[in-house]
Amino acid sequence: MENSITVFGLLDSESQTTTSQLVADKFGKRHADMLRSIEKQVLPNISSTFAERNIAFGFKINKLQNNRKQKYYKLTKDGFLMVAMSLTGKEAYSWKEAFISEFNRIEEENRIMQSIVWEVINGQAFLSQELALK
Repeated sequence: MENSITVFGLLDSESQTTTSQLVADKFGKRHADMLRSIEKQVLPNISSTFAERNIAFGFKINKLQNNRKQKYYKLTKDGFLMVAMSLTGKEAYSWKEAFISEFNRIEEENRIMQSIVWEVINGQAFLSQELALK
């Protein structure tokens, strides 16, 4: 089955992360429930090393609620996969597939850019029109 769901723009291309808020929104969950799931089900059952690398706690200022601090988690691809494994339902699986595809697309895009930069820096090649268009 071809997945028509797109998550383009829901991942930060530079840091290759998403947030618990965006995941909750796309999976049709309350963010409070997503936070509770991460804190009660995921974090207690994974190593601290994995958590430190892949699930970063943070706050953002919610201007709609009188500048109240709102907690969230920033998730790498692996952090997202760990959190998403606990989500069920047909729609949840479609979103999981879409997020994974987008993470992979960004990783491939970054791999191509690193390769091009490496070749140019080492004087092995000039940027051809074909490479510049990639």
